[in-house]
Amino acid sequence: VISYCRFLHTTWKKIPYDASTFLIGVVFCFFGGLYPTVFAAIQAAKHSGVTTVRKAVSALADEALIIINESKKDDDVDADKDGKKDVDQISNREYVLRKSRLIMAKMNP
Repeated sequence: VISYCRFLHTTWKKIPYDASTFLIGVVFCFFGGLYPTVFAAIQAAKHSGVTTVRKAVSALADEALIIINESKKDDDVDADKDGKKDVDQISNREYVLRKSRLIMAKMNP
């Protein structure tokens, strides 16, 4: 989901301003009765600090990507060298505890 959103964001940044305004207008046009509500919500977001929210969501997405990559590395660990991944040999409870510890260790508070 995060990678998809990043792709959409970079694609959106490449679109010329006039084309993006046109696309937004077309989307609003086909919302029908919801047009005033959608337009009011967007205007309220712009006036109430959408840039702050955008920065916060971006920071959370970066943090999530770091944790996802570390979790993938943790899934490949075979500490006892028996040829089977450790995560395949533990109970569900141990798995949740292991991943919770990983998240707490890798997350930037």
